[in-house]
Amino acid sequence: MNKYKVLFSAFLLFLVSGTWGCCDDDPPSIMCENGYEHIDGNCGCPEGKHSAYGFCRELAQDEWYAVLDGCICEDTLFFKIVEIEGGIAKIKANDNINNEIPNPGWWVGGSFDMDYYRSPEGDSLAPKGLPYGELICNADNFGAAEYWGVLYGKFTPSKDTLNMKIVYTDFHFPSIIVDSCFVTFTR
Repeated sequence: MNKYKVLFSAFLLFLVSGTWGCCDDDPPSIMCENGYEHIDGNCGCPEGKHSAYGFCRELAQDEWYAVLDGCICEDTLFFKIVEIEGGIAKIKANDNINNEIPNPGWWVGGSFDMDYYRSPEGDSLAPKGLPYGELICNADNFGAAEYWGVLYGKFTPSKDTLNMKIVYTDFHFPSIIVDSCFVTFTR
């Protein structure tokens, strides 16, 4: 009789451990949205994708990305080169490129143009129509515009990195330079 109890107990233990012992097949308790994925029990943006404005996504073709640490309008900036023709680069920046909410610190009225210079050492972007800048910026995200962001950039010869200087000028007196910062964009 003890032999049957031992076998029955072993069978019961096997049955219970088989149904309760493994949690890997359980669905995650946290739902990740907007391109974020489960990483170590939390929602995160996996390597190779970029996170900004509550979205995690891959960059579109000819789209550039940088985190503007230390800049007046400190945040994340995306921009896309829509077209290059006749020395002019047509740019679209933080303007719902993929239906994201635009960066609240930067205001962009659609597209803008920049001068595009080709060079074996790396092509360059320069502002068009000085003294005004390409991007209007409000550092505290409240009230009216405070600064113009004037962009100067140089691509590496491989065109996988863009080193950019952003010069901030006063919005009402654009000849007055307030600050500047250097940013590296990748794509």
